[in-house]
Amino acid sequence: MSASRSEKGENFMRKFRNRTNSDFSHITASELIAIWDHYDLDGNGFLENEELDLFLREFVSSACSSDVGTEVVSETMLGEMKQDLLDAYDDNEDGRIELSEKYTMDDVEQFRNVLLQSCDLDGDGKICKEELTVILLGLQKFQR
Repeated sequence: MSASRSEKGENFMRKFRNRTNSDFSHITASELIAIWDHYDLDGNGFLENEELDLFLREFVSSACSSDVGTEVVSETMLGEMKQDLLDAYDDNEDGRIELSEKYTMDDVEQFRNVLLQSCDLDGDGKICKEELTVILLGLQKFQR
């Protein structure tokens, strides 16, 4: 696979964050398709392996300041988030997620909720910069 898009200096997920407080804006179905297309680097219709890793790293690091890269996501955190997503969306257990016509807006909302589960400490349905900072610092301390 070619160099990841994050290596080119752009965090695509930042486009969907509120610039003043880093909360996620509501993501529409068409925006979800754009996100999917961005991370499906080989265009095969699946998010798998490095594509899924890149998506998760950019999802988490997008809440941080623009000078922070995807390295803030530890391998442990990445593995846990990846497994949560696969458990929720990998129906045939092939280790990849397929975006197909069978997904409804309820499925999109469930996907969003799975991502928020680990980071939304106050339960407001948003990941603010402070919540993400607490989680990342806690994981960093745990790994030492």
